Amino acid sequence: PEMVLEENYGRNYIHLDEEGDELELPKNTLMVFRHVLTTPRKDRDGDILRTQGAKVDKKMLLLWQHIHTLPIGKLLAISDQNSKKLTVVTAVVDINELAHDAAVMIDNKMGRFSHGFKALSFKENQEEVNGKSKKTTGFDIDQFEIMEESVVSVPSNTDAQTEEILLSLVEGRKMTSEIMKGYG
Repeated sequence: PEMVLEENYGRNYIHLDEEGDELELPKNTLMVFRHVLTTPRKDRDGDILRTQGAKVDKKMLLLWQHIHTLPIGKLLAISDQNSKKLTVVTAVVDINELAHDAAVMIDNKMGRFSHGFKALSFKENQEEVNGKSKKTTGFDIDQFEIMEESVVSVPSNTDAQTEEILLSLVEGRKMTSEIMKGYG
């Protein structure tokens, strides 16, 4: 209800809150959403990423399934970064049919999120095996550079999901079929 989409000198902006914070949207934006990118929960790979140590590339792209040649959007802003989570605001841009399909998946809570990163400071997590030797089971990463974010089917961190759709396909008048336009 607080969000307002405005067109100003041919550019679109989205107001994020009552304080007047706004973001300029890329041309041909299909959708804008806020999502958890990572948390310090032990992920499916056995790693723990300490979110306060994340260094985010503020110009990073949103990719499809970590495929560098399939960009579908871009990061707009870091929404929240603390010891419990890293939340970002991202846009899906009308680049191709895949971007539209990804936006539909996100709009229907089917798309989850992941990111490509480079560990800068870490230590091994180890567990005893049969009460004898220790085995590395992952890494505790306290500083890392995030280079890309991706819409994925199966995320390593199960907390990485949409928190809020700020501009949906319907609100942005970006539905493609006449049936869906009428429904929206």
